[in-house]
Amino acid sequence: MKNSKYRPLSNTVRFLLMATLVMGLTLGTGQKARAFASPAAVDLGAAAPFVILSKTGVTNVPASNITGNIGTSPIDSTAITGFSLVAHSTNTFSTSAQVTGKIYAADYADPTSANLTTAVSNMETAFANAAGRSLPDATELYSGNLSGQTIAPGLYKWSTDVLITTNVTLAGPADAVWIFQIAGDLIMGSGAQVLLSGGAQAGTIFWQVGGGTGVEIGTTAHVEGTILAAKAIHLRTGASLNGRALSQTAVTLDQNVLVIPSASGGDTVGVFRPGNGLIYLKNTNTAGFADIAINYGNPGDYPLAGDWDGNGTDTIGVVRNGVFYLRNANTAGFADIMFTFGLPGDQPIAGDWNGDGIVTVGVYRNGVFLLRNSNSAGAPDVTFSMGNPGDVGISGDWNGDGLDTTGVFRPSNGALYLKNSNASGFADIAVNYGLAGDKPVTGDWDNDGIDTIGVYRNAQFLLRNSNTVGFADIVFALGNPGDMPIAGNWDGLP
Repeated sequence: MKNSKYRPLSNTVRFLLMATLVMGLTLGTGQKARAFASPAAVDLGAAAPFVILSKTGVTNVPASNITGNIGTSPIDSTAITGFSLVAHSTNTFSTSAQVTGKIYAADYADPTSANLTTAVSNMETAFANAAGRSLPDATELYSGNLSGQTIAPGLYKWSTDVLITTNVTLAGPADAVWIFQIAGDLIMGSGAQVLLSGGAQAGTIFWQVGGGTGVEIGTTAHVEGTILAAKAIHLRTGASLNGRALSQTAVTLDQNVLVIPSASGGDTVGVFRPGNGLIYLKNTNTAGFADIAINYGNPGDYPLAGDWDGNGTDTIGVVRNGVFYLRNANTAGFADIMFTFGLPGDQPIAGDWNGDGIVTVGVYRNGVFLLRNSNSAGAPDVTFSMGNPGDVGISGDWNGDGLDTTGVFRPSNGALYLKNSNASGFADIAVNYGLAGDKPVTGDWDNDGIDTIGVYRNAQFLLRNSNTVGFADIVFALGNPGDMPIAGNWDGLP
C-alpha cells in the first residue's frame, strides 16, 4: 500500500509529445507554443465541498439548478437571496428546492460558523497559492484573447484581462492540470464555451482572477473549472459552470446551472490495519492504491468514521478501552475530540441519530444499542434492544429520511436486519447477503441518499446498491486479509 494513488506519467507524456507535433499554437508575439508538463493541482482544503463560497453574499434570480454546497461568511444568511431557504431543525444549515446540497451561513448554529471560517480561509489560501505559482509556462498567451484556441495543460500568466468570445478547448489527459493566473478580469462572451478534450477534468482546472471587477460569464456561456476570484463572480442569464465559484466578495446568479466537479460522489471505503494502526482510504470504490494513508491509533484499536464537526467530510476515529479518539481531518495528529463512553469490549458505532448534520457515537453491547447525541461523556440518550449477543452492530440511513438508524449483521449466517427507527422491535428490512465470517460495511455507494449494505471478505469489498438479496453491484480488492473495513465521504463532495 502506498501513500497516494499512482498516476502513470506515460499518458501525459504521450499526450504532450503529440500536442507538440500537431497543435501548432501561436502566441500573441508570433512564437509557437510548446506543450507543457502539468503543474500540481491547487489544494482547496475545506473549500472543496462548496460549489459557491462567498464572503459578502449570493444573489439568485430563480430558478437556478445547483449541485453542491453553498456558503457565505462572514456575511449572514440574509445575504443569500432568491433561494427560498428552508432552515433545518438544527439551524446548522438550510435547504432549497434549487440546490442539491446544503446551504450554510455564518449566523447558523455551531459548528457552522467555525467551519465556514475555515473554508473561507482555505479559499483565500488557495487563491494565494494559485497566484503565487512561479515560472509560468507561457505569459500573455494570445495577448489575453483565448477565443477559438486549444490550450495544453500548464501554468499560464497574464498581466491583463482574459477574453473568451468563442469556444476555447482545454486538451489533455485526465490527470492534467491547468492554472490560469489572471491579473485582470475574466470575461466570457454570450454563448462562449470552455470545452474539454482528451479526458481533461473540470476538477483540475483553476482560474485565479485578481482583477478589480472580477469574473463576467455571459448569457448561456459555459465554464469548466474552479474560479478563485478576488472580486465578484457574475453568471448572466442561462450561463453554466461545471466547477466552483469561490469569490472573496459576491456571487450573482440568474437562472444558472452549477455543478461541483465530479469525484467519487457518495461514500467510499477504507481499511484499518489492526496490527499497526494504519488507515488507508479510497476516494473511489475501485481497486488501486489508497488516496489517503494515515498513521492514527494503536495496534488493537477499533476504527470508526463520521462527520464529527458537521462540515460535510467524514473523518477518522478510533476507540481504545472505552475511550473515543476522534479526528476532524484525515491526517495524522492528536485527537480533536476525546471522551469515554461505554465499556471496554463494547462495539463502537457512529451515526447522525438526530438529523443535525453531526455524526455522534454509540456502542453495541450484548444485543443492546446505547446511542449518544453528542460526542462527549455522559449517559446514553437512546437505549434499546435489537439482535442477539454475538451480532455486529451497523448503522445507516436506510430509507433516505436524513436520520441514521441501526441494524445488525449476524456473522454466523451473513444475515442483516435493519431498522428505520432507533427503537426496539422487528426489523424493517431483513436481507441475506454475504457469508459467515464476512465483515459488514455500509454506505451510500451510488450517491442516491440511501445507505446500503456491503461486506468485506479476504481483502475484497462486495457492495450492494440496494438493501435486497442479490449479487454485489461493486466488487474490488483493497487492503490485506485481517484488515477492518470503514466507509465515509472522505472528500466531502455531495
